[in-house]
Amino acid sequence: MVSLTAAQNPDPLLQQSPSITATGVIGAPFATDGYSALVVDVNVTAVAGTTPSMTLVLERRDAFGNYVAMWTSAAITTTGLTSVIVGPFPAATGIVTALLTDQARLRVSAISGAGATFTTQVSVIGR
Repeated sequence: MVSLTAAQNPDPLLQQSPSITATGVIGAPFATDGYSALVVDVNVTAVAGTTPSMTLVLERRDAFGNYVAMWTSAAITTTGLTSVIVGPFPAATGIVTALLTDQARLRVSAISGAGATFTTQVSVIGR
C-alpha cells in the first residue's frame, strides 16, 4: 500500500457541484491557515439561458472580517475549465500573486442573461 504525505496529497478546501443561477457564495467560507497557495478549478459542464454570463471572485478575509478580492475571473459564457493558482508567486499567465489570510471564499459576483444557469464542478485545493 502506498500512502501519500500531506505535501503530495492536496487538501480540497471546497468541493461542490452547484447549479448556479444567482450571485452568492459557493459553499461556505473555508479556512486557509497553514496554506501558502490555492488552486481554483471551475469546470462548467452545461450552460442554459439567453446570453448567459457569470463572473467569479476569490476573496480573502481581512483583519476586520471584510472579504477582499484576490482574483476575479473573466466573464464565463460557455462550457469549459477556468483554472487559476493564487499564492506568493511571481505573476504569470494563470497565476495570481496574493498572500492568504485565515479564511477565503469563492463567490459568484455577477450573473446575467434571461434564465442563465451554469452547471459546474468547483474545487479549491490548498497547498
